[in-house]
Amino acid sequence: MCEWKEMKLKVFASINMGQSPKSEYYNNEGIGLPFLQGNRTFGIRYPSIDTYCSEPKKIANSGEILFSVRAPVGDINIANQKICIGRGLASLNALNGENIFLYYFDNVKLKHQF
Repeated sequence: MCEWKEMKLKVFASINMGQSPKSEYYNNEGIGLPFLQGNRTFGIRYPSIDTYCSEPKKIANSGEILFSVRAPVGDINIANQKICIGRGLASLNALNGENIFLYYFDNVKLKHQF
């Protein structure tokens, strides 16, 4: 039988908190990096993109877990490309390289909390 040990997230993942650039750098013309402010365009697994940023402050790399830190807190997606993240998101990167485990673990854990 396998037992799970409760641990703080920072023990097994790096956490990159988003930071919003000035709104003057937002655009819908595809200039710069795709930009996500929060979970508004989250899909089942990957986000769709409708906004871009020409002066990104914080970046999530492809394969990192995107985690909503504003209401609704806890929604997750996987970055399918390099993305500028605003203050409504954080990106998680497993220290052992197993990001997909973080994605599925968070999905299961969150569904059973409520």
